[in-house]
Amino acid sequence: MPTLHLSISENVQGEFIPKDLNLMIVFQVNCPGCIASALPLIQNLYESNSYDIGIVGLSTAFQYYNYNNIENTRLLLNEGHLVDHSLSFMKQHGHEKLPYKITFPILMDAKMKPDQLQETANAILQQHESYHDLSEVEKSAAALRIVAQLKKQSDLYLTFTINQFRGSPSFVLFDKDYKIVEQWFGHTSMEDIEQRLAQHSA
Repeated sequence: MPTLHLSISENVQGEFIPKDLNLMIVFQVNCPGCIASALPLIQNLYESNSYDIGIVGLSTAFQYYNYNNIENTRLLLNEGHLVDHSLSFMKQHGHEKLPYKITFPILMDAKMKPDQLQETANAILQQHESYHDLSEVEKSAAALRIVAQLKKQSDLYLTFTINQFRGSPSFVLFDKDYKIVEQWFGHTSMEDIEQRLAQHSA
């Protein structure tokens, strides 16, 4: 099983203590689907306490960097402040502020520094199942290709980039050793989440 790489710039809210099974939601502040659907689902799951699992949120960015940042994450959590596309979408449904409170632990993804390019490329490479089958020459060549791709992007957040998440919202089930049990991307339902939890809690 691949290992969840977690690089955090700040523990924004609460304290996350891993349990035998954990669920992480990866979201952006400027993500209408996250705000309107995914985050309230996870909040409801957290409040219900139906499963003995750890729950944590990761605020990240892969676009709209002027909105998806730690300042707006704090405003979202503390004041229900909405931005840009999230605000426009929620206004259409009668809300100018977040209509619920997020109370589970929230972490802020760490932004990659220029001198972390090679380290980041190596970490991405190690996430692939075929990594240990590659020769040292193949590993070096693959890492160079990844570095070249990373250089083309203006801003990168480490957890999102290294784990190669597809977008937001993304969901990750992992164990107490941060081994990924299952992950998925996009719209989901409470029934779907509960089926996944039941499968891995058995």
